[in-house]
Amino acid sequence: MENNEADEIESTISTLEDRYRQIYREINAYINEDEISSKSIDGVPIRKLFIGNLAERATSKDVQNLFSVYGKVESCYLYRNEKKRNCAFVTFMNVDSASSAWRDGYCKQIRLHNRDLIVMAADLWNQPDMCKHWRVLSLKSWHTVKKLDLSYSTWGQQIRPINTAMLRRVLLRCGKFITHIHLSDVPNDLSINTLPIIAYFCPNLTCIDGSSLPICPMDLHTLTKKCKKITYLSIGSVADISDNDLKNVFKEYEDLSYFEARGNDNIFGTCLSYLPAQMLRTLVIKECHKITDANLSTALARLKNLECLKLLNCCHIGEKIMEAISDHCKSLTDLRICGRAGWLYNMNIQFTNLVNLRRLEITHFFALSNEQLINVALNCPQITHLDISGCDKVTDTGIIAIAGLSKLEYLYINFLTNITNHSLKNLVNLKIFECHSCPLITDHGVCKILVSSPQLQLLDLSQCCNITNATYEVAKRICDSRTNNVILKMFIQGTQIVLTDAVSPFLQTVNFIRPEPFVRMPYTGW
Repeated sequence: MENNEADEIESTISTLEDRYRQIYREINAYINEDEISSKSIDGVPIRKLFIGNLAERATSKDVQNLFSVYGKVESCYLYRNEKKRNCAFVTFMNVDSASSAWRDGYCKQIRLHNRDLIVMAADLWNQPDMCKHWRVLSLKSWHTVKKLDLSYSTWGQQIRPINTAMLRRVLLRCGKFITHIHLSDVPNDLSINTLPIIAYFCPNLTCIDGSSLPICPMDLHTLTKKCKKITYLSIGSVADISDNDLKNVFKEYEDLSYFEARGNDNIFGTCLSYLPAQMLRTLVIKECHKITDANLSTALARLKNLECLKLLNCCHIGEKIMEAISDHCKSLTDLRICGRAGWLYNMNIQFTNLVNLRRLEITHFFALSNEQLINVALNCPQITHLDISGCDKVTDTGIIAIAGLSKLEYLYINFLTNITNHSLKNLVNLKIFECHSCPLITDHGVCKILVSSPQLQLLDLSQCCNITNATYEVAKRICDSRTNNVILKMFIQGTQIVLTDAVSPFLQTVNFIRPEPFVRMPYTGW
């Protein structure tokens, strides 16, 4: 009686398993009908198939006999490797036979030695019917791939999620030629073993932005052993990376010229003292809230050749860091400090030694004062780009001072509630001027800038409630008379401007709310 029940249960399980396999095949056949039913890819007939998941005991004759049921086999080549991951290439005499085998293989209907075989179309350049000329060109085309950029800034927000398997297939073809790879802000389907794969396939890599990659200490160790030429390194919010791990990386990469750390709350900054002092040119620290004032200032004191320093939304920006910048970073051309550190009201940074500065951004930094802007105007004559958005202590006195910078072309004074028309009268030759949410600025001040800046490309008046159609009419008249073909884009959301039917080919008005100036990408002419 018990044996009968056991047989009945086993029979039921077997029936269910058979039914499951049938449903699985039907679903796969339906989903992939278009792909698998195709007898060609990009116009190349498919006669050659890749066969994977072969048992160690499988022979070439076993594979050929198995696939002969689909049609005459022209050739069968079995490849064995040390890791016992055997595979084969089967070439049929005609396309129909290959298509039938491809379909059955995809639906898990081809088995050998109790294994479901993996059946896929071989790469196009390995197909026997592919033109030899195009095959050579296809292979050569991968040789020209030097940069792989999967960031949003390149592909836009609609980029398809990239997973590790997809990335590996690309690197198999061009990895040894790639020198730059950027994986910042990509849809995060990349697994923990992505960095070792990159390191293995890209031995000539010099630049890697892996700020969206999950990384562990062993991954960094693999990178330093496989990729010896790294000069540009960016890492993101990794969970297990410590100061000691990064210290070992910096010791290996003596030619490192760019380092960026984003969103890492596990490092305290002691590792930064091991950065190559003579070679490093750019240091970016973004949202690393545990890096201390003392540790970062110690590192900055060594980096005398530093040209670009960005401290973005870091909690512990203190007196020591400011002193180190003032006293030791004399080669800086680009300095950016951004954050909402409201407790830094009495912070003091001197610009006496920063005579090479060309770009200065100190935004939402409440310690910045008129006296410091006067100091900038006196000591930094090379500045072309100045952003002091959200620095509430700045008044007309500070703006009047920086108007004396003869090379100034890009000025951002968003959210400065104490600025009036009086400070705008001496600003000339601007290309970009943003005064988003400056309630005391009126038509009179803006019109002066329009007249004195014939190269003006962008004017952001958003949320300036005292701007009226008078500004619009002046802008239209000036743009109509332009002979340099420069188009002015003017943002008017939140103003009193009411657009008319009259248009100017060199004036574009935009009536929507832009992203907040302290988080958006810089304007590049879109």
